[in-house]
Amino acid sequence: MTAIVMRASDGTLVEVFEWVSKEAVDQAHSNAAVNALWARFDAVSEYVRLQDLQEARDLFAHFEPVAAILAG
Repeated sequence: MTAIVMRASDGTLVEVFEWVSKEAVDQAHSNAAVNALWARFDAVSEYVRLQDLQEARDLFAHFEPVAAILAG
């Protein structure tokens, strides 16, 4: 599975990925290591909704490619 990271015109980073399954999501929320990582993200970032980005108002949203990360 590949995660794609892009940058909006206001500098916001957008990550696009899929969870393997609903069960994987549930397991992540009860995993201490994942929760510790999310806490680190929370300390340095702000989560915004895609609909609040200027690009999402366009029929075909365009973002600057930053990276494609292969997740194991």
